[in-house]
Amino acid sequence: MRSRFSAYVLGLADYLKHTWHPDTCPTPLEVQADSHWKQLQIIDAKGNTVHFKAIYHDDPHAPFSVLEEVSLFEKLNGLWVYVSGEVNQYDHTPSRNDTCLCGSGKKYKKCCGR
Repeated sequence: MRSRFSAYVLGLADYLKHTWHPDTCPTPLEVQADSHWKQLQIIDAKGNTVHFKAIYHDDPHAPFSVLEEVSLFEKLNGLWVYVSGEVNQYDHTPSRNDTCLCGSGKKYKKCCGR
């Protein structure tokens, strides 16, 4: 899951195609590098499912957005490939004393919460 998140951030479409089940991979798959993705949190991984949250920030003056997904993977030719996922998206504003989600290491109130 972490490698697929990194591939989305870096715009590596070939890697994403290689790790996506051929029956469910969209064609064409167009991905561009996107620096708005800030953080990946793996919530749970059991068997062939991964529950994660990916945090992104399109506008520094708006709340962070969260893409939460429970992904289904399948082992195909010895490689785990992405099949599908149940997605939920929502806005999230950290509390002022939380560490900022942008990755700066600062408190939210001293960073993106200004």
